[in-house]
This record gives sequence, C-alpha cells and structure tokens, in this order.
Amino acid sequence: MLECGRPHCGPIYHEKRSAKADYKRALRNKRRDNHLAVSNELHECLLNKDPESFWKSWQGKFGSGAVLSGCVVSGGR
Repeated sequence: MLECGRPHCGPIYHEKRSAKADYKRALRNKRRDNHLAVSNELHECLLNKDPESFWKSWQGKFGSGAVLSGCVVSGGR
C-alpha cells in the first residue's frame, strides 16, 4: 500500500474502502447482537417471574454503577 502512495481512486482504494466498510459493519452487528442477547436474557427472567435471577443478570450485565465521591474540590480561590 505504501508503494502506491495514498490513492483516492482505483482498485487499491476500492479494496481499502471495502475492507473498512466490512470492519465497521462487523462492529455494528456485534453491538446489535450483544444488545439483543442482554435484552432476551432479561426478558426470559421476567417471563419466568424470577426476580432473583433477573436482578442477578441485571447486575452482571450493567454492574452496580460507580460510587461517586461526596466531596467536590473547588478550583477557585
């Protein structure tokens, strides 16, 4: 690729754009599949009327959240 410079057209450019589009599409599909898997698992727990497993699954997927400090330091004088 370096010996070709930085082409803005031609077969190498189209190959590069195609590979980049495939990569972005794969990332998008992976995010969508992950979201659907979480939604389906939580939905199944609710359908089974099992609140304990629902909240265990919820905590496993989303965590308990960050603990925030109660102290704020002012940068002024």
